[in-house]
Amino acid sequence: MTSRQKTPQYIWRSASISECGLYRTVLERRWADGETLAWLGHNPSTADGLSDDPTIRKEVGFSLRAGYGALVKVNAMDLRATDPKTLLEESRDPMSASNLAAIAGACAGLDLVVATGSPHRRLRRHVLAAIDVARGVAKRTYVLELNADGMGKHPLYVRGACPMTEIKCGQLDLAA
Repeated sequence: MTSRQKTPQYIWRSASISECGLYRTVLERRWADGETLAWLGHNPSTADGLSDDPTIRKEVGFSLRAGYGALVKVNAMDLRATDPKTLLEESRDPMSASNLAAIAGACAGLDLVVATGSPHRRLRRHVLAAIDVARGVAKRTYVLELNADGMGKHPLYVRGACPMTEIKCGQLDLAA
């Protein structure tokens, strides 16, 4: 029987959300002294400066088990949506003009976990651009597991005890 790890008591938490409330560029959680782990996801859901969503809770658990004291979460597309199909709507831009710069600033010098899931083909260019920016400034890059398309699996779709695996330059199949 496996035991569930409780979300730690946060020392500090924040989120950078646009004035219109539609975009979240960066979310941060700190629960202890220690290094910060960056997570690059697909798109943000409901988590904000005060509340967590299931993905953030799972990423906190992975980060905590790996010995980190904090996480910073960025997303390839920063449009907040509980349904990823929303990102395909022509009336909305899935990525704000400030998102890639926010990713670069948040990931600089940190270890990085690429956990984007498999993006729709129309959104893949955004994901590839974000991965390129993040990997260009991060110290090391990890995945939990790889999807068949070569992208890192979403944290909700891997078991909690899944180890983070370091990947070297060229191991992510970004050309697919």
